[in-house]
Amino acid sequence: MKKFLLAAALILAGAMAYWFHQASTPQLVKANAVLEWVPADTLVFSGLLTPFPLKLYLQTVADNYPGGLTHRQLQSRANEPMAAFLLSIFDTYLRGLKDPAALLAKFGLADTLKAYVYTLGTSPVIKLELARPEAFWALLDQAERDTGVTHTQGQLVGIDYRSYLLTDGAGAEPLSLVFAEYLGMLTITVLPLSRDTELLETALGLKRPAESLASSGMLEEIIDTHGFSGDSVSFINHVALAKALTSGDAGPLARQLGRRIYDLSLAGVGELQTSECRRELMALASHWPRTLIGLNEMRINEQHSHIEATMVIESRNRIILTALQRLRGFIPAYVGEASLFGMGLGIDVDEFPPAVKTIWSELRTPAYQCVPLARLQAGLSARDPAILGMFTGLAEGVKGVSLALLDYRLDEQQAEPVIAAIDGLLSLAADKPAALFDTVKIFVPGLAETQLVDGAEAIDLSTRLRLPATFAIKPMLVLRGQHLVIYAGDRAKVLADSLADVPVAANGLFSILTDYPRLFGPLLTLAEMAAEPLPEEFAVLQGYKMRQQIHLDVNDKGIVLTSVVDSEARARD
Repeated sequence: MKKFLLAAALILAGAMAYWFHQASTPQLVKANAVLEWVPADTLVFSGLLTPFPLKLYLQTVADNYPGGLTHRQLQSRANEPMAAFLLSIFDTYLRGLKDPAALLAKFGLADTLKAYVYTLGTSPVIKLELARPEAFWALLDQAERDTGVTHTQGQLVGIDYRSYLLTDGAGAEPLSLVFAEYLGMLTITVLPLSRDTELLETALGLKRPAESLASSGMLEEIIDTHGFSGDSVSFINHVALAKALTSGDAGPLARQLGRRIYDLSLAGVGELQTSECRRELMALASHWPRTLIGLNEMRINEQHSHIEATMVIESRNRIILTALQRLRGFIPAYVGEASLFGMGLGIDVDEFPPAVKTIWSELRTPAYQCVPLARLQAGLSARDPAILGMFTGLAEGVKGVSLALLDYRLDEQQAEPVIAAIDGLLSLAADKPAALFDTVKIFVPGLAETQLVDGAEAIDLSTRLRLPATFAIKPMLVLRGQHLVIYAGDRAKVLADSLADVPVAANGLFSILTDYPRLFGPLLTLAEMAAEPLPEEFAVLQGYKMRQQIHLDVNDKGIVLTSVVDSEARARD
């Protein structure tokens, strides 16, 4: 009876999983009919699968971008008409960001947007919804008048399209940049001039691919496997890319792709199109099949946007993944909570030499016969990672080092930027931080007699290190549990003390947080007071209201990079 119930439960679970997949697939396809025309073997795909609140988003990020291209930037491409044509459109976009409603109207876009990017073979295709097609054609007309570029008008099965001639240097096969609109969907693609009609039929949805992305179930699998929200999914198909680069009948775009990736001459691209390269690159790609990007969370209103996205470099190479996971160290929570800037490097130093040796050995085997891969292997063989062990011996037991800048103040009375006060901390996590300190203190004059006791009062380093009296910062040294901390400022002291009971457990490789307006605000204020023109690299930060955190980690699916971006709209008159 128990066996019967177990079998029944397994059958029921399988049936439910099958039903869920079959039910979710039509739902995704029904909401995104374009997926029926995307080939399953597309090299690249990126899709906004639910309506993206474009107008609201632009209102929150408009001040993070320059107000347009400079005259010099536009003139630099004056001798390349098509480059000038595209730059003119981009400049219109940048200048229009200050008024998102007017910008969308000029481009013929609605307040919300669904868009898709994919490839037909190696030809890129962009599709996006238009609310007013006539506005978009007027935009192209204006760019033509500004740059002198002209188009060729064409028609395919009753669908009008514009074609612009592109070239890629002397002797290269010409390409055409095509714009077409049908039933409110704009299609933009770059096609070989010799095959533009054939590929355009598929790009416009007049001809179905042999297998579509919709029928493959790939997007559903990606969303389910990696826990994405489903609002947006992007991927690069490494297997399809390897196939395109090594195919003997590769088209002009594949040949151009090969030249750009490997910096090879036209003749050198042939190095990839051998049976050895095809076999070895396909095998390599099968171990690292895709790079994925998906949204985890998205909240956007008129004043604030919050977008969390994750990029995953998928891997089936268990040897390298296991070695990378052994490298993971500890990054304290304060890195992601810092007010202005935080950064943490999580590395298990004891595991570093064996992990790197394992990765190095795996990259050198098998011995490749494909010439470009063999060259890369030869470069690795010429370097010995064993030397790294000599430098890690002094940091035995270290699990990570992190810092945070909570606040700072500049001396406004000085002609040059001088820090008058700072609130921040630097911490080192280790198995035995006190023993580590005892090992290195003999190399620092003034610390040789210092004894660190966990939980004891902080030690004033300004007196031990004999810092000059004019030095405004008073660094303090404490030992809190498994954390050796140097801090300055009241808020930093609270954070330092809070580490006492925090265990050192592996939670990542690297993390960084930057609050741009608060980090650079005092510098910009000081520059304004000096009434001096700002350098170009700082001028773009005026009005920049963005906070970004990036976290790098490794899990059993691959290498994971998570980004969280918060942007705020500037108060307007």
